[in-house]
Amino acid sequence: MENIEYSYLDPKATLASMEKFCVDIKIKKARSISVPPLFVKKTKELLGDSGISVASVISFPFGWSVIESKVAEVILAMIDGADELDVVINLTALKNNDWQYLAKELNTLLTVIRKQQKSINIIIESRWLDKEDITRCCDLYGAAGIDCLSLSTGMHDLTPGFDIVRAVRSQLAEAIPIKITGSSLDEATIDLYRQAGAKRISIFVK
Repeated sequence: MENIEYSYLDPKATLASMEKFCVDIKIKKARSISVPPLFVKKTKELLGDSGISVASVISFPFGWSVIESKVAEVILAMIDGADELDVVINLTALKNNDWQYLAKELNTLLTVIRKQQKSINIIIESRWLDKEDITRCCDLYGAAGIDCLSLSTGMHDLTPGFDIVRAVRSQLAEAIPIKITGSSLDEATIDLYRQAGAKRISIFVK
């Protein structure tokens, strides 16, 4: 499957397995790969001029790092060559209805990332959210003009249902693509997600 993205976020990953995986995704003509911060620099070297972009996860997978910690992660990832920052929102703040904190977090990170002309992908764990949470996320992150909204981390086997994708697509600013990340995504399922409104698909490799 061409133009598919990959998330290689196994905490047991080794440098040898990362090297092998980079060879594989070159053959598959992947669009991008998301890796742990430790592997960003090496992944950039391994992919060379392949045209495959490298993303680094930030505060993965729960997002509960304080803003200052996330800023530090973002800066270090960009120094190592990350093209895109996959930022997990502070889900604990959301569940405590602290939208002021989430807005501050977003605005702070956007300033740092935009200054370096990098892309920001915001990750929410949509299966943990109720309808009101999803609506408020669409409003907050849509108005900010992020580059992408991911509906799951891929870590917790919580790939969103097609109904969630449709609900988000109906409320999120049209210019912002929706991303689905999951480990069990065959071509038929990917087609259904795209019909529901997802534009970017990432295979979570375990």
